[in-house]
Amino acid sequence: LSSTPFEEGDGDRVVLAFTVQAEVADAQINGLTLAASGDLNDVNEVGAVKVFADANDDGVADASELVSDGAYPTDKGSISFTFDNALPITTESGQVLVTYEL
Repeated sequence: LSSTPFEEGDGDRVVLAFTVQAEVADAQINGLTLAASGDLNDVNEVGAVKVFADANDDGVADASELVSDGAYPTDKGSISFTFDNALPITTESGQVLVTYEL
């Protein structure tokens, strides 16, 4: 993703994808915190930050997979998500996607 160009007006774009997997079948993620850095002004140039559980592992952030959303409160700040419903993590690998609305 680091070599993918992003432009204002692109809409929702995947900026982070990572794999989750547990050693036991009943693990869960209750929230997530992201810290911003770089040249982008996170308040003025990022309309929304969204977290998706990529249930079909296609790397596409489908609306039905949305877990939480929010916005950066300050440039180069942090955003914390507390999930309304915990994200179940199993012994099979799964993917989580984070998008920016540009």
